[in-house]
Order: sequence, then C-alpha cells, then structure tokens
Amino acid sequence: MDAELFPRARAGPAPGAVPVPDRPAPGRQRELLDACGARARPRPDRARCAPPAAAR
Repeated sequence: MDAELFPRARAGPAPGAVPVPDRPAPGRQRELLDACGARARPRPDRARCAPPAAAR
C-alpha cells in the first residue's frame, strides 16, 4: 500500500530553520536517555507535613 490516505504536497522546513543533519552517536543517545530517565524517577515526597499556618 503505497498511496497515502490524504495525498498532499511534501512540507519543507520553515523559513529561517537551521537543519541539523547529524544525530548524536548511539552512546550519546543512551546517555541522554538515561539522564532524562533519572530526572523523571519518582522522588520521596518532601511535602508530607501541612504547610505553615500563614500559607493556609
């Protein structure tokens, strides 16, 4: 099945866009993925106590 469901003209980059032809090496991609995963991991909840009375 080579036909598109809704045929349309191919879109190009926006005016002023700078193409970046190279992707990071696989090792660098893994480093970035690991860094994102470490940042997204759940951390212990620091707000287990009620806020101060002035903030309520």
